[in-house]
Amino acid sequence: MILGAGPLQVSAIRKAVELDLEVITVDYLPENMGHRYSHHFVNCSTTDREGVLYAAREMEIDGICTFSSDAVHLFLVAIYRGYFKVSTARENFEG
Repeated sequence: MILGAGPLQVSAIRKAVELDLEVITVDYLPENMGHRYSHHFVNCSTTDREGVLYAAREMEIDGICTFSSDAVHLFLVAIYRGYFKVSTARENFEG
């Protein structure tokens, strides 16, 4: 799952498809060009935590990432924790 499907994410989406990965893009703009290259797309804001988490669970994803989208980096950690039920490396070293 790739959060964002705008022009800045297209090269990453196309590379993932080229690597034979099943690509799901998430973006609230259905006309964004990255959706043209992915296998599936979710019409949801990349900052809608519950919406993205719901889609991730429904589609049984294996991984989630973003490229060139500063707005969702910290949000991505919350989604990752919520879906994969893991802690970050930093939390493992804090007392």
